[in-house]
Amino acid sequence: MARLGIGLIGAGRIGMLHAQIIDQHPRCTLALVQDVDARLAGALALRHDARAVSSVDDILGDPAVAAVVIASSTDTHADLIAACVAAGKPVLCEKPIDLSLARVQQCHELIRERTAHVQIGFNRRFDDHFVALRKAIRDGEVGRVESVHVITRVPSPPPYRYVRDSGGLFRDMTIHDFDLLRFLLDAEPASVFAQGAALIDPGLAAEGDIDSAMVQLAFADGSAAHITNARRCAYGLDHRVEVFGSEGKLSLQNGLGAPLQRSDRIGTARLPLHHDSPILGYLRSFVNQWDAFVGSLETGRVAGASFEDGWHALALAQAACDSLVARSAIDPAPLRAQDPLAQLAASR
Repeated sequence: MARLGIGLIGAGRIGMLHAQIIDQHPRCTLALVQDVDARLAGALALRHDARAVSSVDDILGDPAVAAVVIASSTDTHADLIAACVAAGKPVLCEKPIDLSLARVQQCHELIRERTAHVQIGFNRRFDDHFVALRKAIRDGEVGRVESVHVITRVPSPPPYRYVRDSGGLFRDMTIHDFDLLRFLLDAEPASVFAQGAALIDPGLAAEGDIDSAMVQLAFADGSAAHITNARRCAYGLDHRVEVFGSEGKLSLQNGLGAPLQRSDRIGTARLPLHHDSPILGYLRSFVNQWDAFVGSLETGRVAGASFEDGWHALALAQAACDSLVARSAIDPAPLRAQDPLAQLAASR
């Protein structure tokens, strides 16, 4: 069977990771690489026996390119998604779709008939640990979910040059936690209340960002979720999830050898999980994500986070930004009001 030719836009850190995964996949080959920095594109292409091109049009116009990965800067994502769909190229795009909800809505208007061609790179949906946790919740192992706690603390803050274009902590970092909650619970928060400050590096405040935050989310059924974020953690990556319900608790500390733990009236049991990656399970999640995307090329159905999922996660991030300024809870529904899926759900 002939390998699928893949075009890669963006040769930075995340682009390099995608190139490695594509190159190692048995059904794909990295065909073309484009980046605004021709030196980066050339070096990455050489490393994977691909060809560097100077223009995105070279990728979109090549009939040998079966799909495109967008790993360029955030401000290019929406335009590139629209261009790829117009060219008939299925696309896996890194999050977020854009920093502006209005721009996301405009992009959706251009591709609304073909959103099945677009997958957004929320890789945690493919992490073995979170997949197992979602299944346990769906299987009723904690009964009715009453509260969820998510902790994400990373080892060190990003450089200022990254922060300036990132959209801030909520759009860049917490957005993963927002999507994770939607993935685990299959529910939309009804309100968002955020607090945060630049406690770790006061210089981030001058860049218009924060490094420490807590976000409270309420759901229509009365249940709640809480997210804690920090951009510095002295003991390394700290990512924990606790799901509390009427019949007990499920907790997970994502890391090498970390099991899913269930607590109920009988006691506490550790449920072993399969571990393939030494990097806290996340490298494996990128591999799983790519494998699912390749499978979706055959089925024509999005296997992970859809364009609409990316839109909803950004709406929650924007609600958190608005809440931080207003110092009050924000209803995220109006921020996704023009989303046709949201309108459909509201009419039922």
